[in-house]
Amino acid sequence: MEDKREHYARLIEEWKVSGEPQKEFCARKGVKLSTYAYWNVKLNRERSGECRSLVEVQPVQTTEPAAPRSRDPQLVLGEYRIAVGRGFDAWALEELISFLEQRGARA
Repeated sequence: MEDKREHYARLIEEWKVSGEPQKEFCARKGVKLSTYAYWNVKLNRERSGECRSLVEVQPVQTTEPAAPRSRDPQLVLGEYRIAVGRGFDAWALEELISFLEQRGARA
């Protein structure tokens, strides 16, 4: 039995030799154009080696702290100094503070 990956890989190859616009090809095959497009992009990325994945981020200690603008409010949690500029995301700040507190940072 053919799995989805094999099925769409075969359909994409059929479309390439058909000479038809994708929209007409998909209608003739009874496949939603959006589903075809999803698999076309997905399989092309796999073939090209393009990878979307999460990476671990490690904090880096610097010798010189970045100089905040003088009017930006600042929050100090232990060794961390957070400058909050105009238009900050309150939810992201709350998450950052929670994370730092879990690591032992205290105001």
